[in-house]
Amino acid sequence: MDAFERAAQRELDAPKLGFRIHFAVYIGVQVLLIATWALVSNWDDGIPFPWPIFPLLGWGIGVAAHYVGYAAQRRHYLREQPPAA
Repeated sequence: MDAFERAAQRELDAPKLGFRIHFAVYIGVQVLLIATWALVSNWDDGIPFPWPIFPLLGWGIGVAAHYVGYAAQRRHYLREQPPAA
């Protein structure tokens, strides 16, 4: 693999790493929010209002948009590559 191919691979790997970090933080925070809701809610009267749904959906839209951008960038990059000889 020559220097150009390595640089091209790094160009593809950086956005992938960025999305993976974003997704991992999203999952971690959502687990903490749901655990907080479950621990501090009053369960005596049935199921309390599930307030963690709001950050879950709101931030989830952002994560989905991040993935769509990453996937579009990857498709564009792969389309521009010359066919392998």
